[in-house]
Amino acid sequence: MGYENTQLELFFATLVFLFGLFCIRRRALRRPEAVTILDIAIVMYATFFGLGPWASFFYAGKLPDEHESILWKAYEGVALFMLGAVLMYKFMAMNSRTRTANTLWDTISAAQRISALPILLVFIATWILRITVALNYGILFSGTQTEEHIREIPYYITVTQTLFELLSTGCLIWAAVHIWQKQQLPSRALALCVILFSLGWALTQGRRQILICTIIPFFTYCISRSRIRLRHVAIGVCVFVFLASYVFPTFLRLRIAHDHAGQQENALTEMYETIQGALDVGDIELKAYAADNMSDRPLIIRFICRILQSEERIQAMRGEAAVSTMIWIVPSVIYSEKRNTLQTEQLIQEHYCMKLEDTSITWPAVGIADFGVFGGLLAGFFFALVIYLIDWWGSILKNVHPLIAISTAGALIMTVCMVDDDPVYVLSVARSVAILCVITKALNLIGIFIPFSRFNAVDEENPAEST
Repeated sequence: MGYENTQLELFFATLVFLFGLFCIRRRALRRPEAVTILDIAIVMYATFFGLGPWASFFYAGKLPDEHESILWKAYEGVALFMLGAVLMYKFMAMNSRTRTANTLWDTISAAQRISALPILLVFIATWILRITVALNYGILFSGTQTEEHIREIPYYITVTQTLFELLSTGCLIWAAVHIWQKQQLPSRALALCVILFSLGWALTQGRRQILICTIIPFFTYCISRSRIRLRHVAIGVCVFVFLASYVFPTFLRLRIAHDHAGQQENALTEMYETIQGALDVGDIELKAYAADNMSDRPLIIRFICRILQSEERIQAMRGEAAVSTMIWIVPSVIYSEKRNTLQTEQLIQEHYCMKLEDTSITWPAVGIADFGVFGGLLAGFFFALVIYLIDWWGSILKNVHPLIAISTAGALIMTVCMVDDDPVYVLSVARSVAILCVITKALNLIGIFIPFSRFNAVDEENPAEST
């Protein structure tokens, strides 16, 4: 029974993966520079939901038993989510002036008009904030962002760090564009430093962050070309081998050492003990930890299965989960009571009488929790509408505020790749961009931001000469 159940789930997962690939626009497959943010989102959702069970099967040898009808409904909901996203994105693109969707390269290419100085200043400020938060509030490694620690941080620091983290993604995009171009040595050196420091920070945050920070430079190189050639595929294979052989094991060793050492009051002591402990983690312990983690972690479909099981005896939430998500993007200074309400993930668990625990909440899960299987289709509509509008906003900003524009694109890439993160993170990109635009406008009105504007954009006719 267990083996047959495993085969059935792997079959459903494969169908979802193939359906996701089918949903990708043929134009994007023929011309890399035509890739849109939706293409990336569909690939990531197809990969996480379609290949996740295969990864779990590879490590565990079988998958946890689940009723066939529940599995079918769960994967059907995910497929409907991708279908809804594609249909909405195509509808929005057809009703735009150009009758085509904005491509990522249209926005990312604005990095060519940004000089090195604002990137350097923003990146230094971001690291100062990270170090300050780590030293004063103990938030450094993945898993240390507990509610108790977050509440200790002053609100102005939380907002400031959120904005600079958004801009730091723009710095990574800038570096990914400039590292491949014939720039003067200072610009290329800064680009390399930004990529390496971003990867170093990702090592403290998680494997998905590591994957994104490694893939973005390679992805940017590909979409700036007219065709994908054999050498591009070879470079991609080398990147994957490098990640699997060196980077991911390094993160796991750090994670094991941090779990053993525990959280310290002093972040520097915590980091030192973690690095020292990582050197002592043996291969056997590493393999055992990876097998235990990967046997369950990739099965993000399981939360949807639990929701569908509960809906057989409990009425759906009828939009309550979606409303909760919208509430959590309202700034606390406007609606402070939101901190006393349950987050969407916990709200769903409470409604369906589940144990309150950390789980893999996704856009399809929110839609299905609200309206059943076909809620996946509605969630796809809303998801595509949100990322289309944010991407469109970024494309408008690229001529006036190119750094904010590429930061918007970078943040969208980051959030759509975090498939099993709270949907509020996608919506919070729009909130952060709005705050940055308001701050920029206010500073421009009083003349403070004018000096910054002079070195924000460089000579458009010869951007390569900028340093």
